[in-house]
Amino acid sequence: MKKKIGIIIGIFVIVLIVIGIITNYLDSGRVTTGHEPKYCIKIVSNDGSKVTYWGLGYKVIRYVGVSPNEPYENNIGVKMGSWFMKYELPKDDIIEIEYEGHTIKVTDIKDIGVIENILLNSKYDREICDGISTHKIVLNNEVYYIKESCKEIQKGDKQSKITENDLNTITNIFEKISNEKYQKYFTTIDNIKIELNIPNEWKYEELQRDKENDFYKYALKLYKNNVDQYAILYFYNNPFGVCGTGRTTENMILNNGKQASIGYYDGNKNWSDISFYSINKNVAIINYGLIDDDANAVIQYVKSINITESNL
Repeated sequence: MKKKIGIIIGIFVIVLIVIGIITNYLDSGRVTTGHEPKYCIKIVSNDGSKVTYWGLGYKVIRYVGVSPNEPYENNIGVKMGSWFMKYELPKDDIIEIEYEGHTIKVTDIKDIGVIENILLNSKYDREICDGISTHKIVLNNEVYYIKESCKEIQKGDKQSKITENDLNTITNIFEKISNEKYQKYFTTIDNIKIELNIPNEWKYEELQRDKENDFYKYALKLYKNNVDQYAILYFYNNPFGVCGTGRTTENMILNNGKQASIGYYDGNKNWSDISFYSINKNVAIINYGLIDDDANAVIQYVKSINITESNL
């Protein structure tokens, strides 16, 4: 009798394992192609920001942008792994990758999540190989080096293996961003989100506040070839204001249909400031020496700006 029970239990376990392998394979294909897993139990977190799908021996964690009821493809982060997998959204807004003499900034939250999980889920317990570093990645002020020849990631004085698939994923993200005409920049100040498409040939720096510059909450420096000729996007502590004679303004319609105002002084063809009073009175862009084509270029790509109130 005991032997018969043991056989039944064994058959039952084998059936569960086979079903788990099959459903894992099917759901893996769905997740990879951007579809919701089908053979799982769906659990939504209390705040509605995270959905966990529990399958037989695997799980899928998905972070949503607005609501767990929105279309699956609108997720802002998704990862599939074992029941013991941990997955959190990336804390950094930007990752820098240096490859083949070029440096790009990764700002898309999905791409950040993919790279972060590759780096943070690797086990750094191997001795450093003799290969040449081909990628330099900066994440959370930590520097990682990837060596294609020996398929390893270096962190400090230790290394971890990287699969061909993960290496191709990082390289593809780099090439995708390099081929884009614009860098998609975004930041959030208090509950206000600012998004801006910055041309690849332009550079930007977030400026730190100090005792001498405490009149703003946030500042972004924008420049092209000359670091001494630039514009700064400010989020002021108080509403932006102008004064003085000889000032003229012209309205500018942004890509989102909203209105901004361009200010000029004393007949100068180069603009002095761009304000967004109808959207947010504390946001403005000031021109510090940009002229002619460069000054006009800023006007053109500033049309892509979005200033919205974040609900997150």
